[in-house]
Amino acid sequence: MNSFALAASYGTPASYQHQGEYLQLNYGSAAADCQVIVLVDQQQRVAGWASAGRSCPAR
Repeated sequence: MNSFALAASYGTPASYQHQGEYLQLNYGSAAADCQVIVLVDQQQRVAGWASAGRSCPAR
């Protein structure tokens, strides 16, 4: 998956921050009971992700 497919699935991230060579994109919120964290590399490819919360859709 690349960042364009990610944007189509999750929309605009709530926040982001740099993590070394990666960009961490934060989607959702604790209030919505779904948080998704995605690491994107410099080539716009998803390098890893994690989700937490009961309202998150199944992957």
